Amino acid sequence: MEETTTTPNCLPDNPDMPMQYINFLDADLNQVKTILESYATHLSSLDRNRNGIGLRRQDFIERATEYAMENPEFLPCCLSIEKFREDSEYFNSFNTLYNLAWQIQDLLWQITMRMSDINYTNASEFYASVCKAAKRHVDVAESIYRDLEQFFKKRSRSFNKTLSSVDS
Repeated sequence: MEETTTTPNCLPDNPDMPMQYINFLDADLNQVKTILESYATHLSSLDRNRNGIGLRRQDFIERATEYAMENPEFLPCCLSIEKFREDSEYFNSFNTLYNLAWQIQDLLWQITMRMSDINYTNASEFYASVCKAAKRHVDVAESIYRDLEQFFKKRSRSFNKTLSSVDS
């Protein structure tokens, strides 16, 4: 097993995904999005509610499909068993893709959060170094310190507002 190095605060280093992989994923996911956009229908909220019924009633649809295959004589004249089966296969295929996209989204979120932690640690270490230099009255460090300090003041003010609203 490969050993990871750690930064001074004991966080593992960058996951080391090569930038070429990131660029490759970006290009391919954008291509997938472009392909899907040409087939997607932008539904109104009424349409989404009406069409969402099929998602909530998938057991009914599957059972009706089985019965239709066994008893095609009950199909209305405008619906063939082939069309019924084809629509079901389309739904199952897109549902599988949808579930895969959620898994990919979760993985990307985990990597993004990890990188966010790493970036925050880097920025905090830089800020600590600037604070030390500002205490020694290094001109550039003092102006950088004043600019970065505002991020911590805003947080404590909003935190205090949150506390006061909770107390009310």
